[in-house]
Amino acid sequence: RERTGQGMYLDIGLMDAVVSWMTPLALGPYFAQGVVPERGQMPLAGGLPCYQVYPTGDGRYLTLAALEPHFWAAFCEAVDHPEWIPRQLDPALKDELRALFRQRTLAEWLALLDQVDACVEPVVTVEEMLNHPQVRARGHVRVEGGRPVGMAPPFVFVPRERPPAPRLGEHTREILRSIGYTPAEVEALDTEGVVKA
Repeated sequence: RERTGQGMYLDIGLMDAVVSWMTPLALGPYFAQGVVPERGQMPLAGGLPCYQVYPTGDGRYLTLAALEPHFWAAFCEAVDHPEWIPRQLDPALKDELRALFRQRTLAEWLALLDQVDACVEPVVTVEEMLNHPQVRARGHVRVEGGRPVGMAPPFVFVPRERPPAPRLGEHTREILRSIGYTPAEVEALDTEGVVKA
């Protein structure tokens, strides 16, 4: 309202967002056929060898999301296992893929598969996520002094500068003065360690 003259009411719950993700991952078969989802067995939640998270040889992880046949075929060709192409949905292939991915480091796998259209991506660390070019380009990370200090919400209704959360004591002097403390009293409270101003 301050910027556009129009107000809006948003009712967004964290649980709402998480529950909405359940439908494509597990609840579709439940609603359609009454199939109760089992941990690690649903197609998009660990049930398919072609759509899975695998550990690499250096203790890192990568995601393989080659659900569509052309992505799967590209992956199999790139790793010199064209015989796996017809086995895309074979649960026994998970063990073979685990063994394969343990043969190289994450960096080696990414170097090999970087130019292959096979839906393979790293599972990144917090530090890698905070410095990811896409995350930075979208303005999700608040940086001060070259260091990430906070996250911005993933939605923007009105483009504007996003200030960081106040630092401890940042507004103490203003607040104390607004409720009647004199500058000398505020200074005394700060000196005595009663407040941080």
